[in-house]
This record gives sequence, C-alpha cells and structure tokens, in this order.
Amino acid sequence: MVLDYRADISRGTIIPQGLWLPQTPRDLRKYVTDAVLQLPIFLRQDDGSIGMSLSDVVLGNFRRLLDSVQQVNVGGRTSVHIRINWPGYHEWKRQFQTRDETPNRNPITFEKFVRHIGRSVDKFMSEAVSELHQGDPRWRIGSGGITRNDIILVGAVHVSSGSWMPIIQLNRRIN
Repeated sequence: MVLDYRADISRGTIIPQGLWLPQTPRDLRKYVTDAVLQLPIFLRQDDGSIGMSLSDVVLGNFRRLLDSVQQVNVGGRTSVHIRINWPGYHEWKRQFQTRDETPNRNPITFEKFVRHIGRSVDKFMSEAVSELHQGDPRWRIGSGGITRNDIILVGAVHVSSGSWMPIIQLNRRIN
C-alpha cells in the first residue's frame, strides 16, 4: 500500500491551501484527534502518473483511472464536505452524498467520488471569479489568472470526520 506520493513539481505548482480544521477545541478533538481518518486518496492512472485534468474529470473521461469501479471508503459517512482554502479567497465547502441510489445504499465508486471532487473544484472556481481576490496575485482565479484548464486534481486528504480537501496542482509552474 502506498501512503504518499512525491509531487511531480516539474509538471506544475501545487496550490498551497491552508489545512481546514474545526474551530473549537471540542470539535477538533471529536472530529480530528479522536476520529479515525482515512489515508489520502490519489488519482492513479494506468501509465503510473498521478492526477487528472479538471476538464477530464468534469467531462467524465475516466478510462485511464485505476480502480475507478471500486467502492471508496470515506470514513463510513453518508455524506461528506469537500473543503477548499485557496489562497486569497474565502473558505469554501460543498456537501455530497457518499452512498449510491440502490436499495442497499452502497458506498459510491471511486469514479463517482472523483467526479464529485472535480465538480466541486469547478464550482468553486466559477464562484471565485466573481469574488474579490485578496492576497498574492499569483493565485488569482479568472481571466488572466488561473482557469479550469490549468487544474490537475491529484487526490484528496481526509482532514476531519466528514471533511475532505482536494490536492490541486497546476499544469504550469508559478514562481
């Protein structure tokens, strides 16, 4: 079992998101310290590469994604939040269901999980365009800045019981 991957920074810069954590000491203890968190999930391709373009994810181009039909373990929750802490923008979250529509309510597949992450990142980016960016201009989203076509989804990290953060990389370097 692989626990982590070295980022291929020759491909592009990783977006430096601040780690999301619950606000109160009680919630931090309940949802992080005393919780059972899952290992990070990586988007492994059949050629050994890690990550998929946001465009491919949103369009459903999963033919090269390994383990796409396997059920994904998101910590036993029926729904989770995807949280994004993109530099210069307000903290953002979106909730989605982690059980399928069958009578047994099985856990969703890895492909469905990745699709939810991709749609969440895409929605965040479309909303961020109308938000005033406050911070380092290198991380500005929109025309003349970072766009959907610049994004590679590398994976997701389980940051608290019920919350995951996407690992986002650009397809170009930012210095």
